[in-house]
Amino acid sequence: MPVTVTVTVTDKYGASVTKSFQVTVTNVAPTATLVLPATVNEGAMYTLAVANVLDSSADTAAGFTYAFDCGNGAGYGAFGTATSVACAPAADNGKRTVGVKVKDKDGGIGTFSQVMTINNAPPRPTILSPSSGSTYAVASTVTVTVGFTDLGKNDQAHTCSADWGDGSSSSGTVSEVSGSMAGTCTLTHAYAVAATYTVTVTVTDKDGGQGTTTLSLVISSSTKKGPVAPRTLLSVGSRPHVPVTVKTRPARRRHAKPKLKPKRHRRV
Repeated sequence: MPVTVTVTVTDKYGASVTKSFQVTVTNVAPTATLVLPATVNEGAMYTLAVANVLDSSADTAAGFTYAFDCGNGAGYGAFGTATSVACAPAADNGKRTVGVKVKDKDGGIGTFSQVMTINNAPPRPTILSPSSGSTYAVASTVTVTVGFTDLGKNDQAHTCSADWGDGSSSSGTVSEVSGSMAGTCTLTHAYAVAATYTVTVTVTDKDGGQGTTTLSLVISSSTKKGPVAPRTLLSVGSRPHVPVTVKTRPARRRHAKPKLKPKRHRRV
């Protein structure tokens, strides 16, 4: 805005002259620092904030308003007094430009932006079947089903594989719906040698992010194919008590025989 300035110059003899003129004072926009989170993962909310706002004392006393850009393509929001904003989760990893605008009472606006990196979140698999420790016969087909989730909404397509613990590995079949952030993987295998094996299943997203899960399988030498039912051992102490009734005959009473007196012989 224009301001009238009057200047008077006086020499050593006392003579003076006065002049007036107009000066236009231009507003200086505030400066500030845009504060980003230390790390940001896809599928997770993040917060942008502003700090270290500097301006003239008059503008600082009057206060400022702020507008944020979360870098999601929607541009800057409306100006308000909040010094931070919570941004919606990103559907995928990558880089995005985020920013803040700071406006003073005179309409001066300072704009500050940075490039922010959004990290990939790996898938998280869980064994659905069979239960760890299940027993199968040699040469029978073992089917392992794994469910998984992924915070990256755009991380399809996923792949899966299994290390069967016997020196072999194979890929599985993935079933998922685009944008669902979840799916399943099915894998099959047959073991040739009876032993206990640790199976490691790995699920990989389109960006190379990996998640693993494990289970233990017991392979039996039984000739019966398929899962082998566990044997139940019954200890002696666990046998149910069955009362036994024994029939007895009444004892016979024995009668004592009468004692006979010895016969006396007569002398002739």
